[in-house]
Amino acid sequence: MRKLNKNQVGEIIKDTQSGVSLSQLGSKFRFPKTTIYYHVKEFCRKMGRFDEMQISGWERGYLVGFFIGDGCLNFRPKYWSYVTKFVFNAKTEKAIANFLVAILSKAGTKPWTATGGYRLNVLVSSKGLQGFLRKYAGYGFENHKSRKRLLLSEISVERKEFAFGVLAGLIDSDGHARHDKGHGLSVVISTASKGLATLTVQLVERLGMKATIIRQHSGFTGLNSCFLVRILTHSVIMNADNIRSLKLQQVLNEI
Repeated sequence: MRKLNKNQVGEIIKDTQSGVSLSQLGSKFRFPKTTIYYHVKEFCRKMGRFDEMQISGWERGYLVGFFIGDGCLNFRPKYWSYVTKFVFNAKTEKAIANFLVAILSKAGTKPWTATGGYRLNVLVSSKGLQGFLRKYAGYGFENHKSRKRLLLSEISVERKEFAFGVLAGLIDSDGHARHDKGHGLSVVISTASKGLATLTVQLVERLGMKATIIRQHSGFTGLNSCFLVRILTHSVIMNADNIRSLKLQQVLNEI
């Protein structure tokens, strides 16, 4: 009888922690799923039932904003695999990762984490979560590349709490906040997509604030430029309690 060697077991455990299904692993290593499961049963993740009604409007918006900034979908219905991944800096963003895990857990899912180098990944297996995210985040082509897009038409003007959550998620994923004596308080969201930058400005304006877009050219040949959405200082100060971004709150606490 064939047996899995030590290297294969290690690779299987790593793949399982990244969200690869037993069916996929069985096909890859040409072993029965029962054999695979014996080695990874403590790492297997059951799909959680996402219930958006268990979290606030702001928290729902935060999930959408963070997903658009630093999330991706592993969608393989043939294998019943619906893993969503959120990416963090392992050194500087652990608090934000824990905050996101708390929201996902409150909504009924069972998130887990996996680290590799400077990356900390939060993963969750949930068909319902993916369906929820797809209502507000679409995909389109820009400069021959697939880009995530904020479906602004789905965000009602009356749902300001949700919209502020989206903005907070964008800041905590693809943005930064800082304060210095020369320039004061600064909140900037960076993206490689001009379309997303434009939609972000429209979202900010819907919330009664002002923002500008700055195109930052790369100094290296062959690399694309990025677009910086800078929310005007007065707007940030007046709406800090509504935005509630963790990065923004950290800076405000230090002033």
